[in-house]
Amino acid sequence: MQKWELAYIDYQNGMKYKDIAAKHDVSINTVKSWKSRKWNEPPEKKGATKKEKVAHKKEVQPVIDNDDLTEQQ
Repeated sequence: MQKWELAYIDYQNGMKYKDIAAKHDVSINTVKSWKSRKWNEPPEKKGATKKEKVAHKKEVQPVIDNDDLTEQQ
């Protein structure tokens, strides 16, 4: 096990930062950084909500009855 894992066990047992730092021969600030980086549960990731892409129907224009137009036009 690594130092921070052993220190975490001591932290769970109720030891203070100062005592953990002395036991594992690290600075108190190192113990604090371990706590903030490794011991805390990772927060739930909240992402931006995505908008649904919806296809809109186009309005159909009425067919003009014009005798000058062919069927293809």
